[in-house]
Amino acid sequence: MSRLLAQTNIVFSTHEQVLVDFTDVFSATYPAYEILCENINGTNDNSYINANLINSSGSVLSDSNYTWKEAQIRDSGTTQTSSIGQAAAMWSIGRPSGASNGKYAGIIKLQLISPFESNSFTQFISRTTHWSGTSGRHGMWAGNYKNAVSCTGIRFSTPANTSSAWYNFNGGRISIYGIGGS
Repeated sequence: MSRLLAQTNIVFSTHEQVLVDFTDVFSATYPAYEILCENINGTNDNSYINANLINSSGSVLSDSNYTWKEAQIRDSGTTQTSSIGQAAAMWSIGRPSGASNGKYAGIIKLQLISPFESNSFTQFISRTTHWSGTSGRHGMWAGNYKNAVSCTGIRFSTPANTSSAWYNFNGGRISIYGIGGS
């Protein structure tokens, strides 16, 4: 059984950092959640889409308890160098398609396991498809939050602006589904 719990369309200026919060969406009703990010376009091919958990008191967890690893495969079949985040302040869960490839918008399918349970770590797995330059890419990401805490929400963000480039979403939609449960 799955049920749509929350959904938002995102449209932002290219001159601001993107922060999208979903609060009070995780509960004891569902043991797992699937989050679908559709048509995610960014102003740059080379930016990460990040996620932080939000605890039951509404605080964004930005401590150094996130761990993740990713690997990407190009449409030519060659493998990209994999990246890793250890003792990080957030998860990196995927990448958007660059603005020059809007017709090939990025898709992220993210699964969270037991975010609400305060007696286990929260784990995630995500699969992405996106375009970087003229290359189609498929990415696999996985990690955990190494603190047993009850989380009721999630924040999605892009890297903060730098003087050399903008790393923001041009648009897309994020939908959160509860999976399993009674």
